[in-house]
Amino acid sequence: MKRELLIFNLLFGATAISTIGNSSNFNFSGWRIGSFIGYSQTHVKSADTLKTDYNVNNMLAMNGTYTKASLSGRNARIGFYGEYGHQHKSRYLGVEAEGILQNIKNSKKTDTPQAAGVASSHNITATLKDTYALSLKGGYVFNPDSLIYLKAGIIFSRWNISSQYPYLIGNPLVNPATYTTSKRQFGLLLGTGIEKALNDNLIAGAEVSYAQYKKISYSHPHMNQSSISPSAFSFNLKLSYKI
Repeated sequence: MKRELLIFNLLFGATAISTIGNSSNFNFSGWRIGSFIGYSQTHVKSADTLKTDYNVNNMLAMNGTYTKASLSGRNARIGFYGEYGHQHKSRYLGVEAEGILQNIKNSKKTDTPQAAGVASSHNITATLKDTYALSLKGGYVFNPDSLIYLKAGIIFSRWNISSQYPYLIGNPLVNPATYTTSKRQFGLLLGTGIEKALNDNLIAGAEVSYAQYKKISYSHPHMNQSSISPSAFSFNLKLSYKI
């Protein structure tokens, strides 16, 4: 499906370029719908505290062991958005809603310190999936068919988390502890961009944004308390149609 959507964006863009006309009297007020393609880089801080509450070969000696790791990932993204705004002279104020399809995998292997003959290797993966955002957008119109803007809002994403301790040296009776979960979390979204009217209906633009999510906590039964603190930096090329 992503291939078809990419082709649609390219064809839409080619049509826009071929139909550029006089937009000297353009006004950004009104409804519009659009799509974008882009690239996102994510950064995830992971923290784990072992809280074993049973004793197998002095496993309790590791109780409270704390580890942390830094994960990163990058991938392409595609999305759709709708916007309503009003232009008064050179000032613009609008509201934008986005839906984003992405699959950005962050993974890391860390080593837990050895204690009482017990050591562990920890594999963690955090994958950013479908995302939704709602933003307030304010800007300045110049030239007079170009808009430079700032936006701020909330973002809501699904994170798939897989955390595994594949082996415990010195504890052959302890099975590998694997935990997978899917968590949805809110965050703060900030962005800036520029847009230009290609004709009376088509608007092209480019945008950069940063998202900082609230901490996501999860736990292994009997094993550890864990959390991730994700963030994401994105760049999008946008094309919209004014209704």
